[in-house]
Amino acid sequence: MTGISEQPPREPGSVRFVQYNGVRTGAHSGPNVTPHQIDLVQHGMRRLAPHAAFFARNFYAALFALDPALRPVFHGDLAQQGVRLVHMLQRAVDGLGHLEALAPTLHALGRRHVHYGVRRYDFETVGHALMAALVRQPDAAPDAPTRAAWRAAYDCLAREIERGAAAGDDPASCLQDAWPARRVA
Repeated sequence: MTGISEQPPREPGSVRFVQYNGVRTGAHSGPNVTPHQIDLVQHGMRRLAPHAAFFARNFYAALFALDPALRPVFHGDLAQQGVRLVHMLQRAVDGLGHLEALAPTLHALGRRHVHYGVRRYDFETVGHALMAALVRQPDAAPDAPTRAAWRAAYDCLAREIERGAAAGDDPASCLQDAWPARRVA
């Protein structure tokens, strides 16, 4: 059985942690990704590439264990979805150093995900599932600084995806907060 426990924030602005099968994942609260962190994430992605299918299986296992309500959002073959996940993750990681050029792609991704039924608070769960899958990579599990870099990178990318999701079909309104707020558990 999968063990999931959650540590709620102790005060406003503090970091929320989730324990998934003994792996503690946390949210990064910093505003930017440093060039060194970008290098760490890009190196980590190169190490992950030969194990992409394994990573994707672990990602979806963690995602559905953390929030089983997300399973119906994913239709069709999860192996094929995993290929798309890794492809988009690779594209996003490659573009980390040029976020302004990547932002339109991320905004479009966010708009599509609203139509799939993704809610604002699901991005946090996805971040935890990403970290859980990363630490299970054979011969590629990230060390502490690399995990922190992945968290920072994910948070940066997720903010841009959320902006697109908030915009709906109007890319000019990507700063509005038009979709459901974070649920309180």
